[in-house]
Amino acid sequence: MVARTESGQGIRSLIPARIDRLPWSRFHTRMVIALGVAWILDGLEITIASNVGPTLTQKSALHMSASGVADIATW
Repeated sequence: MVARTESGQGIRSLIPARIDRLPWSRFHTRMVIALGVAWILDGLEITIASNVGPTLTQKSALHMSASGVADIATW
């Protein structure tokens, strides 16, 4: 693999070839599952925040401003 730098010169690297030769292990399976669970939970969090947001702006609820709800959803 040759990566180009700003000056146009290439940097040779054997790292991708070495990584490709590594065997798949239980660690890799666990890592893929953990990343998948984190991805699902992140999507669930966004879904909940977008569904609860409009309710928080109502006068009968917390009567928050739209920017306040957006700040909460961001954090």
